[in-house]
Amino acid sequence: EDAAGNSWSPPALIEQSNFMPLTVAAVESNPAVLGFDDVSGNPTQLVFRRANDSMGSNWGSPVVVHSEPGGFFGPGESWANVMVAFHVVNARPVIAFATGGQTKISFVRADDSVGSSWPPADVLLDQVTKARFFTLTEVSGRLAFGFTTESVETNRLAIEQ
Repeated sequence: EDAAGNSWSPPALIEQSNFMPLTVAAVESNPAVLGFDDVSGNPTQLVFRRANDSMGSNWGSPVVVHSEPGGFFGPGESWANVMVAFHVVNARPVIAFATGGQTKISFVRADDSVGSSWPPADVLLDQVTKARFFTLTEVSGRLAFGFTTESVETNRLAIEQ
C-alpha cells in the first residue's frame, strides 16, 4: 500500500472453488487474474477474472477465454509446464498461451477494455518444440511477444504488424 512496498493489505480471496490463478495484471485500474478452471487434474479452460474495485476485495464473474477439450497439459506434463503471458496493450487485455504439450502458441485480445468478452484465439505458431518463458509487452503501440524453445534454446521475438 505504500510507495516503498513496506505495507500490504491483507490478501483478498478471489474464489474458493476450482480456480488456479496463474498471473495478474492491472486492467482498467483494477487487479485482474488469469487462471485455469481445475486445480486437481488437466485443466480445460483458461479463465479471466477482474476485480470490481482497486483493492481486489470484490470480484466479477469468471469469463472463459479459451477452452481446450483435451486439456492444456501434454502427456506427462504438470503445472510446472504451464506457459502463459498476460498484459494490457492499447487498453485491452492480451493473453498468449501454449497448448498441445507446449507445441502450439496461441494469442487472444479481449473485445473490450475490461475483458468481459473474448474472441476465439488465433494460433501464432504451431509445431514448436516446447515453448517456454513467455513474456508480452507493448512496443510503440504494438504487441511484442517473446519466448524460447527447448529444442535448441532459441530465443524468439514476434512483433505485431
